[in-house]
Amino acid sequence: MADIQETLAISPPKLDETNVPDLIKVGQIESNMAMDVTSDVLDPIVCNDTSCRFVFQNKGYLHDGSRITLAVKKNASTTDGAFFPLGVGCHSLIRRATLRVGGQTVCEIEDYNFFKSYESMFISNEMNKDREAVMSGRQICHEFVYNNSAGSQSNTAADAYGLDTGVEPFGGQLKNRVYTDINNEPTFSVTLGELFPFMKGKNLPLFAMKQEVMIDLVWEPLSSTGRVSVDANASTGTQFSIDTTKVKLVADYIFYDGAVMAQRLQQFMSKPTQFVFNDYRLTKTSLSVEDAKNSVRNLGGAGRIVTKVITGIHDDNRTDRYILNKYSAVAPARDYINASVELRKNGTLTTNIRMNDFFVFPIDLSNSAVLFDKTARAARSFPFVTREEYCAEGDVLTSEQFHGTAQNGSTGLLGNFFFQSYKLPVGRINSRGLELTTKCDALPTLGAGQTYTQRTYIEIEKVAELRDGFLTVGFS
Repeated sequence: MADIQETLAISPPKLDETNVPDLIKVGQIESNMAMDVTSDVLDPIVCNDTSCRFVFQNKGYLHDGSRITLAVKKNASTTDGAFFPLGVGCHSLIRRATLRVGGQTVCEIEDYNFFKSYESMFISNEMNKDREAVMSGRQICHEFVYNNSAGSQSNTAADAYGLDTGVEPFGGQLKNRVYTDINNEPTFSVTLGELFPFMKGKNLPLFAMKQEVMIDLVWEPLSSTGRVSVDANASTGTQFSIDTTKVKLVADYIFYDGAVMAQRLQQFMSKPTQFVFNDYRLTKTSLSVEDAKNSVRNLGGAGRIVTKVITGIHDDNRTDRYILNKYSAVAPARDYINASVELRKNGTLTTNIRMNDFFVFPIDLSNSAVLFDKTARAARSFPFVTREEYCAEGDVLTSEQFHGTAQNGSTGLLGNFFFQSYKLPVGRINSRGLELTTKCDALPTLGAGQTYTQRTYIEIEKVAELRDGFLTVGFS
């Protein structure tokens, strides 16, 4: 009997292409996809020495690289030089940054200048020297320091390392570049992506929004010494006023062909668009040197998805004579000069986080190298600071002075970048919230009645939804 074979025609499954953008479909694109970028220089609707406010026009896509220009007025008492703190630059001027859409707050960071001192650690040295020094005033960049004393000309080994500002030191003194000196009234800037995590990596579709979008900035108080750092020979406590005539917003708007913009607008109006971003909530408390030896704090976050914890201990009593001003996380004290060699040591921070009734780390963290590694892993980037600058371990930081301040002292760079950052397990926080345990066996001593401030930021996942031209914000 002959075999009977039956052949069935099999066609490939059809894909649902209703949500596939036209740009990635094979075929002819009917519209002109040329991008047109226009820049508007916006004046603040309110600007004084306390705060300022900007309001956008609802047109095009707002680029996250749009910049707010900042400057302060010179002061005659700082003839030997004044500069923005090297770790944060002109970000030191901003105490609080708020992004509002309509009547609701989308994104807000308290003590923004302290938070930026953490984020600035992850900017590479060459980026600080070549770009940030002239854009924002941040200048943490390193170079080898060679012994150039008489009789050491043939020594090719560097004895130490220190700051590299692009200016050659003279007589053991390192200065700023001329155009970064506050006395010359330079203008610096910050990007919207730096100010607001909601804007980072996003082009905001203002043309599809019916609500008013505004930015509020609250300045570091005039009475504070936290705006600017000064030369060691200048008068401390000098006040620097905001130059309100130079506070502008250079807004970059992106446009496409009219047909493309109309298509995008229809898409935004036909279905909701969601933006997932991280917001940072601050909790802070005062700690004496004794209290810091055993501290347990509740960080909040109950019922929220918290992905990261960032913490550091700050000395708010520091003045403008410090190279980093008060925007530095203080490492435990060290003793390298004790007469008893066996007592010479670095102080230790022991810490852990309690989440959902369990400790995140089975063993308390106390090794500074492990803390550095956890910080790098949480940020997915290495901090571009040295071991001695991070936790005060080692003795190779140069004694060369920057504007009269020794770089290897507490007024300089020694142990002033001791931030810790921890990536948390996936999950929602229960009603108890997060708890941070810290045991710092030896913080540098303070004056009578003075305390440290422990600032901790928790990274909370939020969702913004654009529906029918109106933006609403909630927690994930």
